Amino acid sequence: RRIEPSRLKELAVATQSKSKRTVVKRIAHTLGFTTTFVPAAEDESIIQDQMRKLIDFPKRHSLDVAQGKLGYAEPGCPALALDTVVEAGGVILSKPVDSVQAREMIRSASGGEVIVHVGMMLNLPTGKGRLLELGTEISITMSLRPIPAEEIEYYLTTEPNRVLAIAGAIDYTIPFVGAWIDDQKPITVS
Repeated sequence: RRIEPSRLKELAVATQSKSKRTVVKRIAHTLGFTTTFVPAAEDESIIQDQMRKLIDFPKRHSLDVAQGKLGYAEPGCPALALDTVVEAGGVILSKPVDSVQAREMIRSASGGEVIVHVGMMLNLPTGKGRLLELGTEISITMSLRPIPAEEIEYYLTTEPNRVLAIAGAIDYTIPFVGAWIDDQKPITVS
C-alpha cells in the first residue's frame, strides 16, 4: 500500500519494556519522530520457543524474536522492535517468573562473564508500497564482580517490577546495579 508522506515521521515500536520505551522515545523525539507503542504481533514466548528450534541460539535469537514481534501487519509508518537475550556462564537467562528465580539468575551471573544480545528490527515502508526490513544484533560482553547477598536482596525488594521485566533479571540502567560491573575488565561490543 502507499505510504502517506506525513506518516514517515511516526515510529511504531513493538516492545513492552518500560526501559526500552523510554530510550527509544527519547532518541526518536531527538530525531523528530513521534512514537506509538504497539503490542507484539505474537506472544513473545511462542516466538522464542520457535526460534530455539530453528536457529543457532542465542546468536540470532534476539534479532529473529524482534522481527516476529513486528509480524506482517505493516502499520503505514516506520516500525521498530527490540529483543534481549542474556547469557551467563553458558546458560541462557530469560525473564524471571518470580523473585526466587531472579535471585538464582543474579547469583549465577555474580562474579562471571555476562553477554547481553540485543536484536533490533526496523521496518521502513517505501513510497512505492514496499517494505524495507533492516535488522542488526549486537552483543555486549562484560564481567560482574561478586555480588553480595545483601545487595541482591536490596535490589529485589526495591526494584521488583524491573527485576521481573528484564532478561537475566539485572537492569544495568539502575545506578547501584551498574556498580556490579567489574570496572577492572573491559566491556566489549560486537
